[in-house]
Amino acid sequence: MTTKKFIDAAIDTVSLAPYTPAGVKSLGLPGSVSPATLHRWRIRGIRNVKLVTFLRGGRRWVTRQALQQFLEDVTSAADNGFRRAALPMSDAALRAAERDLEADGA
Repeated sequence: MTTKKFIDAAIDTVSLAPYTPAGVKSLGLPGSVSPATLHRWRIRGIRNVKLVTFLRGGRRWVTRQALQQFLEDVTSAADNGFRRAALPMSDAALRAAERDLEADGA
């Protein structure tokens, strides 16, 4: 069962983009994604995941947060529900972990 996700457009106005080529480009996606592709993702989705958008002033809008969530959910669905957790480590933390392993004889 798919749960509905809500994006707070009042909070996410910095990354708000209309369904126009310039608006889509402003989202900073790698490569090029056309407004028609966003519309298709909203209507049909991919792997039972649909892009969350909203209407404001009679125009369709999408946020960077909604797009990022959509891509993460599609990736998760493609990986059979397994989410790859990103564990960011600073260089200092990585060196400390390596020292600990060496001290333990690993």
